[in-house]
Amino acid sequence: MSGKWGCVAQVGTLVTMSLRRTASLTLTCAIAACIAGSLAVPAVATPSASQTSADRAVVERAVERFEAAQARSADLNARMALASAELDRVVAEENQARDRLSSRVQAMYRSADVGFIPALLDASTIQDFVARWDLLA
Repeated sequence: MSGKWGCVAQVGTLVTMSLRRTASLTLTCAIAACIAGSLAVPAVATPSASQTSADRAVVERAVERFEAAQARSADLNARMALASAELDRVVAEENQARDRLSSRVQAMYRSADVGFIPALLDASTIQDFVARWDLLA
């Protein structure tokens, strides 16, 4: 009988060893999960009061600069609108002057009272002569 009971004792020892290994493995997995879980959660630090006030001051300065830039932008837009209106007025005035000059030159050409040569020779400067030449040509 000792042979039969010896085999049962060995099976009992194997079961005990298997249970120990299972318990050991389970405990190891649980510890590993706890460690991994604590590493996965990011650490959150609360900023200090001095850091918070420093950050607030930086933000306030940035807001002030932004508002000043917006005011400058509005001022520049208004000045640009005025300059554009003035430019439109000057261009219209130039077009009217060009039309009057064209009509005058055509009238001079058709009247034949003023000759081509006297009109050029009456120029007082070289620039005046070139301007008259361009008008008559």
